[in-house]
Amino acid sequence: MNVAGSLIVRARHRSGLSQRALADRSGTSPAAIAFYESGARVPRIDVLLRILRAAGFDLRMRLEPADRYSETLDQVLDEYYSEDDVRASRARRGRDVKERRAALETER
Repeated sequence: MNVAGSLIVRARHRSGLSQRALADRSGTSPAAIAFYESGARVPRIDVLLRILRAAGFDLRMRLEPADRYSETLDQVLDEYYSEDDVRASRARRGRDVKERRAALETER
C-alpha cells in the first residue's frame, strides 16, 4: 500500500463509510477506491483530495527543508537489500493485495 492508499483507508474507516459509499460521495467508482486502497493505482493529488473531502477530511501539507536522513536511509537500504529481496518483497505485497481483495469481496 502507498501513502495515498493508506490515507484513503484511514479516512474511510474513521468516517464509517464502505468503499461503495465513499465512491458515491466522491464521484468515482468502487473499483477505483479499491485499487487506490490496495496500492494497485495511485490517485492524482486532485482526486485524492476529492476522496478525502468526501470522507469528511482535508489533507494539509507544508513544504519543509529536505531531511538528509531519508536519503541516507534509502542509500543504506539499497546497499543492504539485493534485487532478489526487492522482488520477493514485491511478490509478498502482490499476494497481500490479492488476499485483501478476496476479503473485500466476501464482505460484500
